[in-house]
Amino acid sequence: MDNAWPYVLAVLVAGGLPLLAAVHWHGRWRRLQRSVEAERLQSQQVFDALDIGLLVFDAEDRVVQWNADYLRLYPELAGELRVGMRFEDILRAAVQRGGVPAAVGQEEAWIAERMAQHRQPREPLLRQMVDGRWRRITERYLADGGMVSYSIDVTALVTQGQALEQARADADLARARLIEAIEVLPAGIEWFDADDRLVLANGHSRAMFPLVQDLMAEQPTFEQLVRANHAAGGLPNLQGDLDTWLARRLAQRSAGDTDNLIDVTGRWVRLYERHTAEGGIINVRVDVSDEVAQRQAAETMREQLQDAIESLPDGFAYYDADDRLVLCNERYRTIYRESAPAIHPGAAFIDVLRYGLAHGQYPQAAGREEAWLAERVQAHREPGPPVLQELPGNRWLRIDERRTRSGGVAGVRADVTALVRREQTLAALNRQLDHANARLSELLGQDPDTGAASAAALEQALTREWARSRRHGTPLALLRVHVEAAGGEADGDAPMQALARHLAGCARRPGDLLARTAPRGFALLLPHTGTAALAALVQRCSEGCRQVAAGWTVHVGAAASDESPVPDSPDDLQARAVPGRSSAASNRAAA
Repeated sequence: MDNAWPYVLAVLVAGGLPLLAAVHWHGRWRRLQRSVEAERLQSQQVFDALDIGLLVFDAEDRVVQWNADYLRLYPELAGELRVGMRFEDILRAAVQRGGVPAAVGQEEAWIAERMAQHRQPREPLLRQMVDGRWRRITERYLADGGMVSYSIDVTALVTQGQALEQARADADLARARLIEAIEVLPAGIEWFDADDRLVLANGHSRAMFPLVQDLMAEQPTFEQLVRANHAAGGLPNLQGDLDTWLARRLAQRSAGDTDNLIDVTGRWVRLYERHTAEGGIINVRVDVSDEVAQRQAAETMREQLQDAIESLPDGFAYYDADDRLVLCNERYRTIYRESAPAIHPGAAFIDVLRYGLAHGQYPQAAGREEAWLAERVQAHREPGPPVLQELPGNRWLRIDERRTRSGGVAGVRADVTALVRREQTLAALNRQLDHANARLSELLGQDPDTGAASAAALEQALTREWARSRRHGTPLALLRVHVEAAGGEADGDAPMQALARHLAGCARRPGDLLARTAPRGFALLLPHTGTAALAALVQRCSEGCRQVAAGWTVHVGAAASDESPVPDSPDDLQARAVPGRSSAASNRAAA
């Protein structure tokens, strides 16, 4: 405008205006120009201070003004943007310089779409910038046909929205997975809300209540569901009237978590009800019909087994692998009447024994209770041949116990009192006979030097005790001793007499028999002595023989009827006991 002023002045002078008027007009023009420029600068400063991107276009879609925030959004346009530049040119410049990530690979299509939106602006546009932030762009026509375009940073809102959408998607996925998991569970699942309305029921639950499957989809209350099921005939085994039962059932649901075994249309169901933190209730229904049937069958079998063992004439007891009583018949308690208070399911075998010891149940244990207890427990835990057990009143039992495949012990106690008493009578007669025979042996066959029985007496006693051992299942042992003088010749009978006295001391029981079988040989017959006891006896005899027959060579041999393999005759037992022969059931000693 400053360049045009000389021409304007020339025209004014040529028109006859006074020079003074021209000068005055020129001053006003300059002041007006400065005022307009100041207003423009002030408005630009206001625009630049705004935290929104601004673009102003005239009616021909040419840019008139922009602010600093816009250039921050598109720094690549800093050297390109100028007044009068068309909007389309601005778009192309921004796209070419990589300022529009959404246009990469489809530049012309994107520009065409953007131009269409620009010419007919509707809803605000959402755009992601190069730096990853989001802007909302709003375009509006002005009254003079121009347009204002402004954009606001909405990154926080978009991020929150995306997070919300992701959370919603995650929640939907989790719910879908939960529903899927509930559907495949081998149990009926029902979810009631705080108003006791059915929110969810899986397929197993619907199958349990086929008469109200359609109603379940309508979110009925628990009461409505029960009444509808009852009306349809779905509660045939309901005891009492429906209202009373339902009131009790609702009170039970309100009281807290419950576990119930219920009959649902002929099937047994275990119902677990659990309250949620929001006041709802989760029902879990597990079909346990097979388990109930098996339990009932097992109980029936147990009752039949109990009836069977109760019908036995003998006492029967079964202890498990932990040696605790599982079951027994009444006959077992009757036999052990002094121990009966301690005989009950779950009682330990050793506790039953201790109770019986304290109440005089076992006369055999008198004076050696702890030793007897250890022997009885050992025999019980490692059952072998039947054993005899004495009870008060000269009553006798034959105990036969066996290990089961599960590790328990089953045993039968037969009353053999009559047999044992007859045997006692016979034994008394035998003792009288033995005494008479012994007297006769003394008169006819006693060794005059040592006082030991003769070899003939040994043969008779061995035959008799062998038969008794086989009849009662009791063990029998034979110990034989042979000595040799150091020089091959005997130095008198003194050593043999000392040996006889020592061996007689080893024969401590009334039925034990010491016999002289040869000039330098002895035999010791030991009824009721087995392999376990024989080993210690052999050791004791050997040591004593070496002491009393110093300077002599002593050979000891022994055998027992319960060693393996079992001897088959008295002669076999004697042969195995010959000193120097190997025997699994005896020790050998030589000195």
